[in-house]
Amino acid sequence: MGEAARKRRPGSGDLERELSKEQLERIIEAVADGVVILNRDGIVVFVNAAAEQTYGLKRTAAIGRPYNDPAWKITTPDGRAFPEEELPFARVMGTGKPVYGAELSFERPDGTRIIISVNAAPLRDESGVTAGVVTTFTDITEHERAEEELRKSESKYKLLVENLPQKIFLKNRESIYLSCNEMFARDLKIIPDEISGKTDYDFFPKELADKYRADDSKIMRSGRTEELDEEYIQNGRPAFVHTVKTPIKDERGNVSGILGIFWDITELIRAKERVRAASLYARNLIEASLDPLVTISPDGKIMDVNKSTEEVTGFSRERLIGSDFSDYFTEPERAREGYKLVLSEGFVRDYPLAIRHTSGRVTDVLYNATIFKNEVGEVQGVFAAARDITELKRAEDELRKARDELERRVEERTAELARANEGLRSEITERKLAKELSDALNTINAAISSTLDFDAIMRRVVVESVKAIGCESSLIFLREDDYWIVRYLYGLPRELLGRRLSDNEAKISLAAARTRRPVAIHDVYADERINRNFVETYNIRSSLAVPLVVREDVIGTLFFHYHSTPVSFTEAQIDFAGKLGAAVSLGIENARILEIERRIAEILQESLMRPVPKIAGLDIGVAYKSAFEAERVGGDFYDIFELEAGLIAVLIGDVAGRGVEAAGLTETIRSSVRTLAYIDPSPSFIFSKTNQSLLRQIPPGQFATAALLMLDGLTGEIRYASAGHPPAAVCCGGEYNFLSAPRGLPLGAFPGIYKESYLGLRAGESIILYTDGLTEARRGLEFFGDDRLIRVMYSVEPTGSQALVDGLLQAATELAEGKLKDDIAIVAIRIATEMEAA
Repeated sequence: MGEAARKRRPGSGDLERELSKEQLERIIEAVADGVVILNRDGIVVFVNAAAEQTYGLKRTAAIGRPYNDPAWKITTPDGRAFPEEELPFARVMGTGKPVYGAELSFERPDGTRIIISVNAAPLRDESGVTAGVVTTFTDITEHERAEEELRKSESKYKLLVENLPQKIFLKNRESIYLSCNEMFARDLKIIPDEISGKTDYDFFPKELADKYRADDSKIMRSGRTEELDEEYIQNGRPAFVHTVKTPIKDERGNVSGILGIFWDITELIRAKERVRAASLYARNLIEASLDPLVTISPDGKIMDVNKSTEEVTGFSRERLIGSDFSDYFTEPERAREGYKLVLSEGFVRDYPLAIRHTSGRVTDVLYNATIFKNEVGEVQGVFAAARDITELKRAEDELRKARDELERRVEERTAELARANEGLRSEITERKLAKELSDALNTINAAISSTLDFDAIMRRVVVESVKAIGCESSLIFLREDDYWIVRYLYGLPRELLGRRLSDNEAKISLAAARTRRPVAIHDVYADERINRNFVETYNIRSSLAVPLVVREDVIGTLFFHYHSTPVSFTEAQIDFAGKLGAAVSLGIENARILEIERRIAEILQESLMRPVPKIAGLDIGVAYKSAFEAERVGGDFYDIFELEAGLIAVLIGDVAGRGVEAAGLTETIRSSVRTLAYIDPSPSFIFSKTNQSLLRQIPPGQFATAALLMLDGLTGEIRYASAGHPPAAVCCGGEYNFLSAPRGLPLGAFPGIYKESYLGLRAGESIILYTDGLTEARRGLEFFGDDRLIRVMYSVEPTGSQALVDGLLQAATELAEGKLKDDIAIVAIRIATEMEAA
């Protein structure tokens, strides 16, 4: 049976004869890769279905085309022209040998570009002569894009690690260093590449190296991350660092090494020692007091006590700490109200309470208390001291018993009843007035905190405050150049505005300033401190002066007056005036600070945004937008200047940070570039010298990206260098592309070498420089990006460079819905045509 089967099975020659041309074509059609057959003249004679899909056109439209048809716009994957002799067909026909893995890019009829990987082999006739070429290819566009994104991600990650202020290292299982960042390498006085293969024994004393290795072994055995405070040697001196060591595991979960990160905590350790010493000193002072002392948290819990407090309550310090402060008094609710009053008012004086001892004994005390804050001004709790007044109260009780209880009781009772009735009516009136004053103060505070014109606000304040208090006029003196100057008023002649009074003429203002408290005068004519000429001129009879204080400095005085008759100011009116004075003081100070900041911002912005020079033969457009309008000064900048006739320098950059500090670094870079450009107009020379200077001047963590080009306006020749900046876009022959040029390190980050690129522009062609705020503008997860940048430049009406940059800025702002995350600066320079130049 087996022999029969062998006889029936056809040989290889039989199979080839049995496979028809139609069957071979069906096999090729089923192949997933594109297959194209070309004759010896390079003309397409066969295209399978996969190739048809890749080309983006019917096979009938592909067959008959040459392999290098210009319509396909064949380039290298990065956009450069593909040499004719390097095309796969040309190489096979030239060498007679197959070609594998050649990568090229071409354009489909719909305008999209793809990247393919090509294999090509010769087709020989029966005599062995190459009669054509068969090619197979695979679309690797997405694969190439994914690899490019991975390269960008790795580059950003490396830049992030190298810019971290912490020291970072990586070791293998034998505690041998594999790599480290620049910060750690500086400590070891090496460059990062030199650490590979070294151990701790190469850099540290044996005792420290032994400890570090023991810690490594422990972490690798446990497989758990650990944090350590440990000794370290820095610049030959002992120091302390906080170290985090994490085991690195492979895909099977086995520990393959250790990642370490650490930072200097020497000053923190020393500060803790100083705090401990200060705490011990403070504890000795507290314990020396005979009065009970206690600190209370904002939620009413006891934080600390002295020995006297233990004795007056009968409880131990351990029992008292953490318990409720109010639990140790005969009136817990009153005690609770007391410490809440301290938190709201800042202090209390002679607050009466009674402490109950565990034995039942009661001690009458007067509490004096104040809030205490941390170093940033946040309230941490209340500090209270109690004074024993038991004997004082006993003496008062005896005195009362000695009075004639029989005859005076009726009279006192009658008078007391009358007083109570009068007091009730007064209390109702006072409460109503207090409510009205409180509402008025809230309204005035809201006005002061608003964004309206400050002078308009203050004019409204004096009007509203007069109405609230019920007096007849008001004015505000501001202290300027050792004089008291009238700046705001109501109910008094406007001629008073701007009037200057000396200290001798404004003694009431001086008195309020010295005491930091309101000064109320019932009858001004009876007070020797009054400027009699002033009060008689303006018919003032009663006066209330409130100091305006900012950070212990008196900046002015707020006055309220009665004119028709002397009137005594009530406690509610004085309290209202005092609180109003605090609000007005804060408002004036905020207005001054805002004006200073606004002026600084205007000056800096004027300095940074220099006017664009008009240069014959060039069409220049610039656009700038800050992402933070309140700051007025962003981190992006540009500069355009003419070195000599026809030679133009264009600088654009992005400083890490913003505000005054960023502006300072911006001006330093721009001044350096301008100075060096006159020495040698080479962009690589200028960036190298500028970087060296910045590394000596600015602190770690500050850096800037920048691009610099030198344009010969007569020839169109450009010399270009980049310091970590996004690539420039160029328009040549009506097409926009990104300039392929080396990107050096950012200025001020690390020592580095900067290389130049060269290109030429003809009349009507442009080069566009921009900061990364343009391509990174986004809405949600949708970024503006490089592709959109090119599309927008194509779509902008070609009416000149300014129209181009305005169109780009508008498109980015619209995508971000007006909420830019970063500043944007754009500069476009176009070589004018002969007609435009004329």
